[in-house]
Amino acid sequence: MFKHKNIVPFLLSLGILAAILALFSVISWSWCFLLIFLWIGLTTWGSFDIRQSYFTDVFYKKFRHDGRTLSLTFDDGPTPITEEFLDLLKSYDAKATFFCIGKQITK
Repeated sequence: MFKHKNIVPFLLSLGILAAILALFSVISWSWCFLLIFLWIGLTTWGSFDIRQSYFTDVFYKKFRHDGRTLSLTFDDGPTPITEEFLDLLKSYDAKATFFCIGKQITK
């Protein structure tokens, strides 16, 4: 599968083999560089295309979607108006996801 945990050991073992063969002049060092560029390319692609689920399982599409679902996310809270958001969400029995980072976590 196209996953980070599968790609890295495979390319690492190929890289070690290529380096040993290049060390004894069996193959060219360009094969080692080609493997490095292949690893960089696959990791870059897996990082930017979420559909690949390269680093972790990602659920980006719900197949039986009713079309009436909305996901709310709030970044770097709480802020002075967070209580108003929470009251509004509670009045509609709605759920949201809050992502807190840095100094905001303790609040």
